[in-house]
Amino acid sequence: MARQVTAIRSGAVTVADAVGAFLASPRTASPNTHRAYASVLDRLGAELGPGRRRAPVRGGQREVTRRW
Repeated sequence: MARQVTAIRSGAVTVADAVGAFLASPRTASPNTHRAYASVLDRLGAELGPGRRRAPVRGGQREVTRRW
């Protein structure tokens, strides 16, 4: 089965936008899968800042991603 990727097209995509788009995708249709991803992504978004623009994670922020 071919997978589809939904592109987020905008000049200023935030962490909250990206998390919301991913959680709204069919990939997380299962309630258990959605709950597991939401738990991790919500914490990660809070650490990075929900209003942070989507960009590569650099320097000390990499430590944040290693927690999960």
